[in-house]
Amino acid sequence: MLWVLCWSALGAAESVPEGAHGAAALEDGDPRVEAMLVFDAQQVAPGQRFGVGVRFKIDPEWHIYWRNSGDAGLATEITWRSDGARFGPLQWPTPEVYAQSKGFIVTVGYAKEVLLFAEATVSESASGELEVQAVADFLTCKVDCIPGRIELRRTVPIGQSQPSDNAARFELARSRLPVAPEALGLKAQTAVSVAPIKPGDVFKAAVSLRCQNASDAWCAKPFELDTGVPDWAFIPDVTPGLKWKTTGARVASTEPIEVVLGLEGRAGLEEAKGPGALAGLVRLKGADGQVRGVYVSVPVERAGPQAVQKEVASPLFGALEASAKGSAPVVAAGAVSLGGAGPDSSESMTLWQAIFLGFIGGMLLNLMPCVLPVLAIKVLSFVKLADQGRSAVLKHALAYTAGVCGAMLALAAVVLAIQAAGTQVGWGFQFQEPVFVAVLAAVMVLFALNLFGVFEINVSADAAAQATGAQHGLRRSAAEGALAVVVATPCSAPLMGSAVGFALTGGPGSVVAVFLALGLGLALPFVLLTLLPGARRWLPRPGAWMMTLKQVLAFLLLGTAIWLAWIVGQVHGVDGVTGLLIFLLGVGGAGWLYGSSQHRSRRWPWWLVAVVVLVLGGATGARFGAPAKPATAFQWQPFEPQAISQTLAEGRLVFVDFTADWCITCKVNERTVLVSEPVLSAIEEHNVAMFKADWTQRDERIRAILATYGKAGVPMYLLYRPGAPQSPVVLPELLTETMVVEAMSNAAQ
Repeated sequence: MLWVLCWSALGAAESVPEGAHGAAALEDGDPRVEAMLVFDAQQVAPGQRFGVGVRFKIDPEWHIYWRNSGDAGLATEITWRSDGARFGPLQWPTPEVYAQSKGFIVTVGYAKEVLLFAEATVSESASGELEVQAVADFLTCKVDCIPGRIELRRTVPIGQSQPSDNAARFELARSRLPVAPEALGLKAQTAVSVAPIKPGDVFKAAVSLRCQNASDAWCAKPFELDTGVPDWAFIPDVTPGLKWKTTGARVASTEPIEVVLGLEGRAGLEEAKGPGALAGLVRLKGADGQVRGVYVSVPVERAGPQAVQKEVASPLFGALEASAKGSAPVVAAGAVSLGGAGPDSSESMTLWQAIFLGFIGGMLLNLMPCVLPVLAIKVLSFVKLADQGRSAVLKHALAYTAGVCGAMLALAAVVLAIQAAGTQVGWGFQFQEPVFVAVLAAVMVLFALNLFGVFEINVSADAAAQATGAQHGLRRSAAEGALAVVVATPCSAPLMGSAVGFALTGGPGSVVAVFLALGLGLALPFVLLTLLPGARRWLPRPGAWMMTLKQVLAFLLLGTAIWLAWIVGQVHGVDGVTGLLIFLLGVGGAGWLYGSSQHRSRRWPWWLVAVVVLVLGGATGARFGAPAKPATAFQWQPFEPQAISQTLAEGRLVFVDFTADWCITCKVNERTVLVSEPVLSAIEEHNVAMFKADWTQRDERIRAILATYGKAGVPMYLLYRPGAPQSPVVLPELLTETMVVEAMSNAAQ
């Protein structure tokens, strides 16, 4: 009945006086948006508050934008002015989420009609009439986007407060505002996986909305998450320096009803100037079909790149894997998994998952070619103990295991020492630092050269065996276990790197547990082989195939170095990749000189030259400037009519892209069609000059040209021919590869 009464009242709303109504965003002379300045009172009292708003009426299939417009678009802005009143913040009803271009672009905003309003407080000294002015700046989009500005003004008498015919409209708009979780009987919990957040970090977060009392009106019946775009189940607010994306969600329909959202957070590269926030809203649909926006905002700690960072454990990080009865996943988006088994055991489950991976990784170390010969030798030595009885063999096997695990725990102690020194950093942040990537690529090249036989860094199994050969009994078995770790470590760099990766984001307990699991995994196959002497025939015999395997692994490591070079290129362009290659050339030369010295009596001159080559390579190549813009086969030229005329006079085709950062269709065309291989080939073949008319900021020259061709907004694409500069080809708003290629081919004839 309340909804019926509200809509009935809206139908009888008062007429709007002249000056309080306007229209803009013209297309073919037809405005796509109308706006009216409305009050919830027809008379206001000094010192009292009243609602003042702009009611937008939007043409079908068009929409305007929320304060966070999403992947494209532009936030709507309203500026209030009055000499006799002050205004509170703009109030935003719960927005809709729009997936456009097959989900390639997602935006947030309003369609059909919306009232954006603020609470105004009348001055105590006000008398007579109060004039209010509003300037609304907005962008409306369908396929093309048209910016608009409407200036409105209206007066209201000063006297005893009286509601207007628009009061019901304001009440309806207030009912659509996002509310705090407590207003619906919900308790909000949040978690962020690291603290503090440093520049460049990529991390996990989670938001939980849980019913406190099943008797509350909202929680009495099951409700659901209302979203048609899984990646935007959590609609993030504008949070400077932080971006949030939904990676998973779950609604537990059994009591207590709970919605859990998994998020991925990304921090900007700039150092934070203040605390950040995990802020945004969630659209929930009640059993009656009513949609309510629930707004969550909690501060998050931010710090500079040198800050000491710790992992934060929370049961929420396992909620998506919960197998509780009645739970049903509703979103499975993104690439970040919130590991764990349930709300009450996520931390232990996450640790068990890490332990399991470490254990399997340790077992896989036994497949590395440098470990297999050691295993064969040690199995034979244990076989000789068979006549001493099964008990003696078991003791030696346990001693060997103790040696392996002791060596792994020593590695764990090194990791903990690094953390205690305050040098712990997130893995994502490391890969955004080009110097770190360059060093990692150098390590890959050095390991590859080692496997190719350019130089030797492996611990010789025979030499190490001589060092331990003087030991007897259980101590010798323990020393042989440590030997297995030492010999295996150079061959297992990638796996050991995974273990260190766990350590970088875990506490001391997880570091010790993961490395211990690695040791147990490494020891287990050997122990089984020693307890089953007949199983030694399962081991492959040493032979020439091992050298071939080493060289194959070397090529794989070089492939990893290429991938790391690609990472540098994405940020620092061709110059960055060239610098990295120069540095790696120096690393390779230093490795070759070191290897040459290993077979000479006087090694220090060679080592000195190797150091010089390495330093020169680093000084010349490992220098990275500002991030480079994405490269294309052509260079966009800024829009200048004179430059276009000059280019046409030179006999070249000219393509002009009328675009803007807030234009959805523009971005889709630029990211797909205009950088596709067929279009790039056509640009090169026909020597087309590419100009970009950027209308992100108002430019009267661009507006005038758009109007000349009957366009009120962007995108617009013009292809000029030298022979007919006054009659360019006008391409449609939605481009295809074939369309652009054919247009360029026809124009070139």
